[in-house]
Formats: sequence, C-alpha cells, structure tokens
Amino acid sequence: MTKRKTTEENTDQKYWAEYSNLQFIKHQLLKKYLDAWFPILTKYNGQVSYVESHAGRGKHTKGEPGSPIVALKSLLDHYYRDEILKSSSVGFYFIEKFQDSVSDLQAEIANLGTLPKNVTCSIIQKDHEKVFQDICDRLDEATNTQLTPSFIFYDPYSFLMPVDKLARLLKESKCEILINFMWRYLNLAINNDQPGQVERLNSMFGDESWKNLRDVPKESRCDATLLLLKEKFKADHMWSVKMYDNRNVLKYALVHFSNHPTAYNKMKDAAWSLAEHGDFRFWQSDDPNQETLLVAKPNLKPLHEAVLAKFGTNPVQLHDTYEVVDSSPFRKPHYHSLLRELYKSNSLVLHDQAKLVFSKNPLISFV
Repeated sequence: MTKRKTTEENTDQKYWAEYSNLQFIKHQLLKKYLDAWFPILTKYNGQVSYVESHAGRGKHTKGEPGSPIVALKSLLDHYYRDEILKSSSVGFYFIEKFQDSVSDLQAEIANLGTLPKNVTCSIIQKDHEKVFQDICDRLDEATNTQLTPSFIFYDPYSFLMPVDKLARLLKESKCEILINFMWRYLNLAINNDQPGQVERLNSMFGDESWKNLRDVPKESRCDATLLLLKEKFKADHMWSVKMYDNRNVLKYALVHFSNHPTAYNKMKDAAWSLAEHGDFRFWQSDDPNQETLLVAKPNLKPLHEAVLAKFGTNPVQLHDTYEVVDSSPFRKPHYHSLLRELYKSNSLVLHDQAKLVFSKNPLISFV
C-alpha cells in the first residue's frame, strides 16, 4: 500500500466527507459533456478512452457518486448506448495511487453490475504523472503510433500539474483535457518567494514565465494564467467556467482545452446547461476582458455588438455570421433569439426571403 502523507490524507478525507456545489457542478458539467462526446466520437472511431487522473473512492460519505461513476453511468444510462457500442468500444482508465481508495472504487464499479461487452474498465494503481509519462514515452518512441481518441479529466487535490506531459498528450489530434483548476491556491503560490515553491512552479510551467503573472492586476491574473497554460498546451480552443464563493472571490475554474471546434462548442453547450445551479461566469479565451455571467436569460448586447463590429450593415449570409458566435461565450440558440428580436424590431433586414428561417441561410443585414 502506498503510504499517505498527513496533509494529503486530510485533504482526501475532507473531500469525500462533503459534497459541495463545486463538486456538484463539476459532475454536472462532466455528465452533460460526455452525453454529447460518446455518440460523436464513437460514430467515427472504433475505440475511445476516458482517462481520469485522481479517481478516488467512487462515492462520497453521504452517498453521492464520484466522477468515475458519473462518467461510467453517462455511458451506461445513455439513451443511445446500444447504438454507441454497436461498432465501437469504450475504455475507462481510472488512475488512483492509494490502495484503500482503489478497493472502494472497485466495489462501487461492481455495484453497477456486469458491464456491456464493448465497455472495459481499468483501475491503475500508480502515481498519475508516472502513467502519463509512460504514455508520452510510448508515443515518442514508436513510429506511426497515435493515442486513441481520449477525454482526460485532470482533477488533482492541489494546483500543481504536469504541464509538459499534458501538453504532449494534447498534441494528439483527438485528445482533449478538462482540468479542475485550483486558482486560489496557485495564486497564493505565485506570490510566494520561498525557494521550494519557486522550484515547483518552474517545474510546472517548464520555465520562469509564470513570474510575469505577478505584474498582472489581481482581477486579471487568473485570465492571464489560463492564457499562459493555453500557450504551453498549444491548444486551439479553451473554455472555462469560473466559480466564486459568497464573497465574490474566485476559487476554482473548470477549464477545457481542445483542438477541435466541435469539442469547444459542445463544452460550451454543456456549460450553459448549468445556468440554474449557481453563480458562475464564462470567459472566452480570445478576449479576457469579456466575461459573461451564466444566467438563464443572458444579456445579448455584447453578442449584438460583436456581430455589428464584424459585418456592419453590409449584406451577409446568415450562416457566415456564425463564426462570431463560435468565438464568443454564447451559443447559437442565443444568437437565434437575438436575431428574432432584431427582426421584430425592424433592426434586421431580409434580402432574399419573406420569413426568417435559419436553416435556409438567408441574406441579411443589420440596421
């Protein structure tokens, strides 16, 4: 059995003894996204993988499921499960270094019953960094070897993460990563000049670039840090959901890195589904000054301004304007709602159709 350190043991016990809104939202986002991810990825790939870095016990003290069970049940209870598994297999890989947690997780998975034929589940009792390093080494050493299309959920107990290894995995064409980003603790570390802390941050970022974050104003520092990670990961797309405490202090962010617009938009859809569950904010990676409050009926004025800035009053095919929506915090249903309002108020002109039908891609202009 791997021996635990006191601080890690205490953190682990506290985590599983409670079930906070953070954990609830984290699991809701994970489920909503996987509900879309499984049918999309398995449609074009014979095998896909779900990988979790710190799997834990599988169930909280009061009975709430942990993320491995949430992920498994997302597939097992999926409306299209049989169709998903008809021509594809799904492998779940749960990394957990402590034997007692491994035993608990094994029991929780067994409680789900016999898994379908094309579903495999492996619990890897190792340190997650060692597992990721082994994968990276195999990818680098073997020719014509690619990583199975994978969703990696990186959910640590601390702010530290192996940026170099995650960046290598993200280089694979069909790999994406969701990170539970513990901003409050990282921010404290950035302001700490103790040699041990400096060495840990140098190792995490691969250089001393993180020191520039000290000069960034407090209210913008988290955004600047996420941009630095996006640069280190060489990710095309990044999406984050920020979570604040009751004093309006930023504590955590769930951050999704990917290299495909479909993944980016599906994570955006999943995040907006959380609107009824609390006070969260979205941030679009291309404009850190534009932060959107997650509410059921958001203020669409920034979206209207963005479309006008791009196209002005010039005629344009409606579908060509979607590029603005895709690079914003908003979804297409938000944009369609905005277009209906503009049309009713005579602020949108149709040039080639009598009615506003989005699927027919009308030629429009904004007044």
